[in-house]
Amino acid sequence: MGWIREVVLDCVDPWRLAAFWAAVVGGDPVQWYPGWVTLEPPPNGQRLSFQTVSGFEAPTWPAPSVPTQVHVDVLVED
Repeated sequence: MGWIREVVLDCVDPWRLAAFWAAVVGGDPVQWYPGWVTLEPPPNGQRLSFQTVSGFEAPTWPAPSVPTQVHVDVLVED
């Protein structure tokens, strides 16, 4: 079995979206590498990450031209 490490949202501006969610649920935005910002949660919170997607111009969902817009990263022992 695995566990949910984080929920990842594709977006145009990871910093802006992370700042919005930080204001709503708390936590601290951290950039681990270019184009990827993670909202490190307060205690008992869930990790949210935001990634820039090449060619992603507007958050119109669902958009058949953008294959993945939200995904869950699952960690497993093996």
